[in-house]
Amino acid sequence: MRQETTPMLHKGRRALLAAALAGAVATALVFVGVQSAQAATLFSTDFTGGASGWTRSGGSWSVVTDGSAVYRQSGTGSDARALAGSSSWTDYSVQALVKPTAFNGSARHAGVIARAQSTSAYYYLALTNAGDVRLGRRGSGGHTTLASAAATVSLNTWYRLRLEASGSTLRGFLNGQLVATATDSAYASGSIGLASYYASASFDDVLVTDSAGPSPTTQSPTPVVTTPPAPQPVPGQADGHATGTTGAPAAPPSP
Repeated sequence: MRQETTPMLHKGRRALLAAALAGAVATALVFVGVQSAQAATLFSTDFTGGASGWTRSGGSWSVVTDGSAVYRQSGTGSDARALAGSSSWTDYSVQALVKPTAFNGSARHAGVIARAQSTSAYYYLALTNAGDVRLGRRGSGGHTTLASAAATVSLNTWYRLRLEASGSTLRGFLNGQLVATATDSAYASGSIGLASYYASASFDDVLVTDSAGPSPTTQSPTPVVTTPPAPQPVPGQADGHATGTTGAPAAPPSP
C-alpha cells in the first residue's frame, strides 16, 4: 500500500473514532425500517501475483518493482489501455493508485476506466497535464469531457482515483475527495481498466466494489419513545418523601 498525496488518519485512530461514534448513536436513537449493506469486493489486485487476465491494447505493459509490485505502462507514443473484470458489471466503484511518469504532448492523461464495452468505448477518470482531473467518455468520436476540476498533477507522484457508476450518475474522486459529477447513459455496464493516453504511468492497488445496497429512505420514521410508569409504593409503606413535599433526586456521592 502506498502513501497518497493527501495525508490519511492512522487506521487505529479511524477505528476508535468510528466505534465511539457508533456507540453514541446507538445509545441515543433506534431507527426503524432503515436498511444498510456493506459493499462487496468484486475484484482487487496489488500485482504481486502478476497481471494475468488483463486485456491490453497499445503501449508497453509489465509488472515491475517500484517499492513493491506495480503495473507499469512505459510507452508514451500511443493510446494504451488494459481491461479486466466482467462485462456484466453495472453499478460499481473502481479505484486505483495512479502515478504518471511522463506526458508526450498536450492534453495527455492517465487514469482508471469503468463500464468498458471495449478498449475504445468506456468511461474514464484521469489526471491530465492540462492541470485538471477529468471525468469523460471514450467512444467512436474520441474523448468527450463530461466534467472536470482543477488539480495540481505532478510527475512521479501517487494519486488515488475512484470512479463510481450508479445508473446514469458518474462521480469522480481524487484522494478521497469528490471532484466531478456527471450524468450520462451511453454505457450501462462493462468491465474496468487502466488508461494512459500518450503518457507513461504506474498503477497499483486496484479495487472494485459493488454498490452499497439500498439507501435509507429520505424521511426516516420518527422514533417512538415509551416511558414506563413510575413504580407505585406498596399500600401502607412510606414512599420516601414527606407528605406535601416534592421529592428531589439524591445528591451525587462526594468524590
